[in-house]
Amino acid sequence: MYEPQSQTKFRNPKHEKRYFYSQKPNLILNVDGCIAVCLVDLLRHCGSFTREEADEFVSIGALNGLFVLGRSIGFIGHYLDQKRLGQGLYRHPWDDITYLHPDHLQHQAGF
Repeated sequence: MYEPQSQTKFRNPKHEKRYFYSQKPNLILNVDGCIAVCLVDLLRHCGSFTREEADEFVSIGALNGLFVLGRSIGFIGHYLDQKRLGQGLYRHPWDDITYLHPDHLQHQAGF
């Protein structure tokens, strides 16, 4: 239900900014969530699917496939760009990304 009086607290940009940054950090740029909501809305209201068909499509995780596809296209783009520039694939230093549990380090020291 639309309540016009609730919109008045954001007439001052400082209040809006304060509210915006007081939310959880994962909500600030949740683009995937916004896209998913739009796709679910489109599925349910485009007229090509019944509500049950749209809900089944969502419940089996079919929308996740679209996000996987998008990221795969991005990886392919990075690969082709690096090949074009003659750089080869970027490899992050192994010791920078490897996580070793402290217990594992103690076992290695015992050898």
